[in-house]
Amino acid sequence: MLFRSGEDLIALLLSLSLLQSDPSQQGTGPERVLERFLHAVTVRDSSTALSLLSGRAFGIVDSMAAADPVMLADLISRFGVEVDPATVGDTDPRALLGGVLTSDAFLGLMAMVEYEIGTAELDGSRALLPVAYSFMGNEGTITVELRREHGRWRLMDYYGETPL
Repeated sequence: MLFRSGEDLIALLLSLSLLQSDPSQQGTGPERVLERFLHAVTVRDSSTALSLLSGRAFGIVDSMAAADPVMLADLISRFGVEVDPATVGDTDPRALLGGVLTSDAFLGLMAMVEYEIGTAELDGSRALLPVAYSFMGNEGTITVELRREHGRWRLMDYYGETPL
C-alpha cells in the first residue's frame, strides 16, 4: 500500500477525481466505475461515490485515525471539514471521506485538472487503469487500481506521481 502520510490520502482523493464524466456513460468495467465515481463527486453525490470505493479505502482512513488522529483531523480540515482529533477515530470513515469528496476545496482542485483515461489491464480480479493528467503545468500518469469485491469493480489504490 502506498499511503504513508496524510499527503498520500490527499493525493489519492485528487487522483481519483481526475475525471469528470457524462452520467449517461454507464457500464460495469473498470473505466466506467472510475467515471461513475468521478461524476458522482462532481455532482456531490457522496452516497454513490462512496459505494464505488473498496473496503480497503475505508480501512486506510481507520488506520490513519488510529496512527495519528491529529494529522488526520488537520488533513481533513484543509478541505473545510472540521473534526475533533480526540473523536476522529470514533467517526465513521465514510462520513469523513464523504465530507472531503463533496467539499468546495476538493471540487475546486478537480476543476483545474485535465485528463485522459487509458484502457484497463485486467488480471483476474485486479485492474490497473492508466490516467494521464495535466494540473497547473504538471503532467504525468498515475495508475488507478481496482479490485472486484462481491462481483463488482471498486476503486482501491493508485500508483505514480500525482498532480500535487
